[in-house]
Amino acid sequence: MAGRALLIESYDRAADAARVICPTLVVHGEPSLDFVVDANETANYSHLIKDARAVMIEETGHLGSITKPRQFATVVGTFLDTALTDSHNSAA
Repeated sequence: MAGRALLIESYDRAADAARVICPTLVVHGEPSLDFVVDANETANYSHLIKDARAVMIEETGHLGSITKPRQFATVVGTFLDTALTDSHNSAA
């Protein structure tokens, strides 16, 4: 665990996020219900990745894709539709 903690401490997530060039969706649960990671920190990736979009799934924590599968599918489907439309519009 100590080795893992040292690796995490030296990780530059802003530098990695700056290299992302594809449409990005950041999905997280409610901060008060996520006991695994800080949901606010997860949402912050949408500020680190250019043009990323963040969506919170309500009434769930860390495993929203499992506990709220329909809402998760809707969020992802909407994002993909938007990304596809944006991609076609920029190619025109």
